[in-house]
Amino acid sequence: MANCTVCHNMNPKLAGSIGPELYASSEALLRARIMSATYPAGYKPKRNTTMMVELPELEADIPALFYFLNH
Repeated sequence: MANCTVCHNMNPKLAGSIGPELYASSEALLRARIMSATYPAGYKPKRNTTMMVELPELEADIPALFYFLNH
């Protein structure tokens, strides 16, 4: 939460100050954004920014983030 809510809303169904809503994000999208600040092939971004930075230290948390954002 501390890393994500700086830009994204604490409620994943709502947009944040800089970042879009995250609810129902795919694991592929989370992995690409967190690990390399990129998008999966063919994905159309909700916002066209380059603000997000790589957060590879969160790699082990991706499955938990996916679960949180999809339930």
